Amino acid sequence: MMIAAFGALVMAVASFQMTGNLRASKIESALSGTLTSVAQHQADFRVVHQRFGRWEELQEQGMRLPANQRLVKSNATASHWFVAIRDMDTGMICERTGELFDESPDERTATCRPLP
Repeated sequence: MMIAAFGALVMAVASFQMTGNLRASKIESALSGTLTSVAQHQADFRVVHQRFGRWEELQEQGMRLPANQRLVKSNATASHWFVAIRDMDTGMICERTGELFDESPDERTATCRPLP
């Protein structure tokens, strides 16, 4: 009886952990997708203006964040850009940079901080 209870407890903990990992992976994927969209907006902006755009300028060109994501930090120079975005439901933050010589918006990947 004790062994069965222990086994059930182990299975419950493993299931809970797997659910948490799956959720974190899904959130990271959503944030990374948003950052890929930012990269595309930056590439488009740069073609027209010969520099990367500030966040406000990207918004003027149609960049929007999903309702559950918020901008944490943004920076842009003539040759680099940086954006960090937070998932408001979990607190996970993903950030990404871009550079003048990137060949495509998919060249770089996001760096995410795990859920607290």
